[in-house]
Amino acid sequence: MLSVVSAHSTPGLTDICYTKDGNHFITCGQDGDIHVFETKTDQVEHIRCADQCHCLAVHEYHLFVGTNRNELEVRSFPHGDSLPSLVHFTQPVSALCLSSSSLFIGTRDFKVVMMNLNDDSNKMKYFDGHQAPILALNVYEEKRWLATSCCDGSVRVFNIDKQTLVKQFNVITKSNDIETASSLVKIDWDKTDHMLAIPVKNMVQFYESEKWTRKKTYENDSIDEVINLVSFSPCRTLFIISYVNGQLSIINRLTFDICMNYSSKDAVCSLAWNPIESNRFTCSTMAGEYAHVDISEYLAKPTSTPSDKDEAEMEEKTSDNIDDDSESISNDVDPTTTTTTDDKELIPKWFERASSMIVETKPVELQESFQSTSTSKYLESRFLLWNNIGAITCYSEQIQI
Repeated sequence: MLSVVSAHSTPGLTDICYTKDGNHFITCGQDGDIHVFETKTDQVEHIRCADQCHCLAVHEYHLFVGTNRNELEVRSFPHGDSLPSLVHFTQPVSALCLSSSSLFIGTRDFKVVMMNLNDDSNKMKYFDGHQAPILALNVYEEKRWLATSCCDGSVRVFNIDKQTLVKQFNVITKSNDIETASSLVKIDWDKTDHMLAIPVKNMVQFYESEKWTRKKTYENDSIDEVINLVSFSPCRTLFIISYVNGQLSIINRLTFDICMNYSSKDAVCSLAWNPIESNRFTCSTMAGEYAHVDISEYLAKPTSTPSDKDEAEMEEKTSDNIDDDSESISNDVDPTTTTTTDDKELIPKWFERASSMIVETKPVELQESFQSTSTSKYLESRFLLWNNIGAITCYSEQIQI
């Protein structure tokens, strides 16, 4: 089990990030609070920000927060003093991604924007073509690529400098909003083999960046749950995946062996690696909790070369997956294309595959008692959803317009 610590009082999407020096990690949640923790002591400073906080990023002395106020909030770090907002939208900010000098913003009104943090003019670049709220963003700065996942069922790759669409993968499940999405589809880049990793149902599909064809697929046959996120370790030998049922797996990047499984009552929805201790990461759950995980024991094992049998099994499995799903990707290639590589480098010898996790049945939440003429609790926050015409927003007060 993950050893979780409660951080936020309201369940829901909880985001997490580290400062560049690794001295602090920060969480934000649906209770509208931001918590700044000291990494070594877990001492915390509380910052009241908004009614709801959806995502956050920290750059030097500035904290950027996506809230329910339809703007990108800016706070001083670490004290949280309010600073002038940089940009406003017609819907809340749903995703943030930080590179060395730029901030990428995804919103629920289908926009993806880049801001140069070193330019006082605050000029913005737009990456168009999305037809639904943005789920997640991820930048491959060395290649100047931006990957986005969207509720319209597509993952897109953009050239950052040219602001052009490089590739579109129509592989994820469509939804009409982030809350109704079956997965958060948090994507990541394999910067060793230059591949894009996309969670697709209960699999992770890897696409090489030369012709953007599917090269391999990871799937655990013992679990049918949808994958929320994938994240590669800074050492580039492992990747982490989390399932919507609360299971979190640490996996060998080359052999796809499972090093360890963890379980939680609630799904892990965000993950951040410690920039100083690369063998540690911190994750947050849909219950407003966080947990620290140390993977150092999986990095200190002697090296060996995978057997020919293992390579053949991986090749056969990857080939079968490509045949099944080849029609779902735009600009497909011939299914006879080679889908595996001949990795002959030395790799760590991992623990034996962990035993299957026990699936815990989550108890049904009972509705609190209410008068027959009043609105039940789960219907209190009602709003209109997007369609193919546009976004409609309902305001209850004149001052909100």
